[in-house]
Amino acid sequence: MPLKTEELYSDSPAPLLFHSSLPATAEVPITLPPSRYIGRVNDQLLVNISAFVIVKETDFHYVGKETFRFQSTGLQIVVGDGSGTPVKVGTAETVKVTYTNPLQVPLTDAEFTAEGTALMEPLNIPV
Repeated sequence: MPLKTEELYSDSPAPLLFHSSLPATAEVPITLPPSRYIGRVNDQLLVNISAFVIVKETDFHYVGKETFRFQSTGLQIVVGDGSGTPVKVGTAETVKVTYTNPLQVPLTDAEFTAEGTALMEPLNIPV
């Protein structure tokens, strides 16, 4: 029986990213290359993985679901000289933000957004 798309916080179904009918094993590896989810996941980068399993010998049915969130590890923020010295209120400080794209797809129309209590509105910096 094919897996069905799940509802994600709205009335529209999420796209099916992966489907497989495999013999029972202790582990089922799933490889989800970026080409399968770029442009298809919502802005929260959430992916639901569901399993519907039937054990033929015992007629045991199992349904399980996990929600995963893709997280980028390419963002680095360094304040001041990077030594970890606390920033003092009322003094200027340099912040260096770098991002390394982990995908083989070039980023387009990218920007950094800075928000803070002293900023009247978000600061958007095109890159």
